[in-house]
Amino acid sequence: MITKTLKNIGKIVLLSALLLSIALFIFFYVEIKKTESYSQEIFSAAESYELSPALIFAVIRAESNYAPNAVSRSNARGLMQIMPATASDIANTKGVVYDVNALFDYKINIDFGCYYLKQMLDSSNNQENALASYNAGIGNVEKWLTNVEYSTDQKTLDYIPYSETRKYVKKIAFFEKIYQFLIPIYY
Repeated sequence: MITKTLKNIGKIVLLSALLLSIALFIFFYVEIKKTESYSQEIFSAAESYELSPALIFAVIRAESNYAPNAVSRSNARGLMQIMPATASDIANTKGVVYDVNALFDYKINIDFGCYYLKQMLDSSNNQENALASYNAGIGNVEKWLTNVEYSTDQKTLDYIPYSETRKYVKKIAFFEKIYQFLIPIYY
């Protein structure tokens, strides 16, 4: 009786492992298919702006889930969800002509998004602060850092008061790890 029960448990464990493997394969396959159209541009921008490609993939995944025509309720646009005012500032700094609809061009959006992400990383003490700034605005993060309720050392956020931003930072950390795993295998 015990031997039969152990065999049944073994079969259940084996079946569970097989189903989990299939689910993971499908998940990774879907992630890779979503990125195919943009991977060359992402790797190019990563090199140009000295960013981790895995981070760029993760930001795009969190911002738009690879929908190039995405528009948020706050009017952020494109793959990396750039605000038109931010894009205008970037265009002026780069000395390029800018039209708000250009944010739906994935090449321009990735370039502007990576430029902005690099600015956030360069002006922050760590990646979490930079991502919070990318999502909630640098002014909010600067305020949070001066509030002991959110930052005990004025350098690191111990707590992000915006639920959406808190989830966003965690989501990017999760997907960055996935892309760190996938990039050497598929690209």
